[in-house]
Amino acid sequence: MSAEKALVKSQFIETHPSLVRTYSLEDLIARKLVAIYDSTEGKDIYDIFYSLDLDFDRNKLFKALSMMLARH
Repeated sequence: MSAEKALVKSQFIETHPSLVRTYSLEDLIARKLVAIYDSTEGKDIYDIFYSLDLDFDRNKLFKALSMMLARH
């Protein structure tokens, strides 16, 4: 599980594009699942509920989740 850097340009600050760390959808879902385990914030449940309708690779999700739980 690794983050990629994506160049983000904003209409608000056109002269200063920024590099932002991004994760794959599978990594984000895995992080949300671990967050549910650690806290009781409703936003994580909401995010997972809607993300499960998106097109993602279940094998990548299970791998990312395994890695997250191994670090936990």
